[in-house]
Amino acid sequence: MYTFERFYYFRPYRGKSNYWLNRYGEGAISSHQKATLYTATGAADQRLQVHKVDGGCQLISALSTDFKDETKMFGLNIYGSKAGSVCDFFPVYNNFDDALIDLLTVDAANSLYRIKLIKHNLYLTPASNANNAGLTWETASNADNQVWQLCASQSSGGSSGGDSTNSGGGVGPYGDYVYPTVSRKYSRTYSYSHPAMDIRDIAQDHNVYAIADGIVAYTQNSSGSWKPGTTSHDNTMESMGNCIAINHVNPFNGHSDNRSGAYARSIYMHMAENPTVRPGDTVKKGQIIGTIGTTGVSSANHLHFSISVGNGSSLAPGQTGWIQIKFLPDFNPVYAFPEYSL
Repeated sequence: MYTFERFYYFRPYRGKSNYWLNRYGEGAISSHQKATLYTATGAADQRLQVHKVDGGCQLISALSTDFKDETKMFGLNIYGSKAGSVCDFFPVYNNFDDALIDLLTVDAANSLYRIKLIKHNLYLTPASNANNAGLTWETASNADNQVWQLCASQSSGGSSGGDSTNSGGGVGPYGDYVYPTVSRKYSRTYSYSHPAMDIRDIAQDHNVYAIADGIVAYTQNSSGSWKPGTTSHDNTMESMGNCIAINHVNPFNGHSDNRSGAYARSIYMHMAENPTVRPGDTVKKGQIIGTIGTTGVSSANHLHFSISVGNGSSLAPGQTGWIQIKFLPDFNPVYAFPEYSL
């Protein structure tokens, strides 16, 4: 089953196609860019958010610049009104009839659905099973080309659950990274005094996932003692409990909302177990690095998750050791992970 507000890749022919729903074009998304099939790239051009609205859903391109402002959200659209009309992308604001979709279940266990444009009673249909094949809205048929598979990643074998080692807690919308948890609810968000997000432990999957490939910068046990290889630290940080910090090449670089910078550091606090990785260890995107817990100064199970970005060598993937959080250039994680909500 799919989950509203999560991002998926879509492929036709009951998931047996080698081609994926794709935005045809380059650079920033714009009105009336066509939807086509294309070879897997893993890029935002091929990810769509299942956005819940009254009466159905909208399929929003991950290239949209703001997932809380409908004027900046580009969804699948019909360019016309009759069978044979082209499928393209268009802002969903004041475009309800031409973007309202129902995902009709064919086989939920294998994430197979028909994509119905509700107001026009038409179905998303590729012209052929070929690279750059066009997509149009057609009347219903029993053909496999109208049966689409929703996938959390393009290497997950068609699972939409987002629990493979490739997809972690679900594919991120802006680049080569994944969500750190399957849970999509937080209890406390980013502020000047709390430059992080507290993610609630409400999903059946309690794992914590590394958001991207990287190298462990430091770890801490719940007692406040440090793993071998780290430098001395500020004792006020012992409140973090079991904690892991990972340095990455910045997967958000080039986007707005202060995400720019060559490097990024993700920090995961209050986890249940003592860290099993050590400073200098390599971790892979989607690798399980722990489970949500309540160690350190914490009143309930949650993951205190923060991100810093910048060009300084202290954030470079090869750097390990402690750097005080207050000295790092942080930004609000919800910009990079828009599925999270209160």
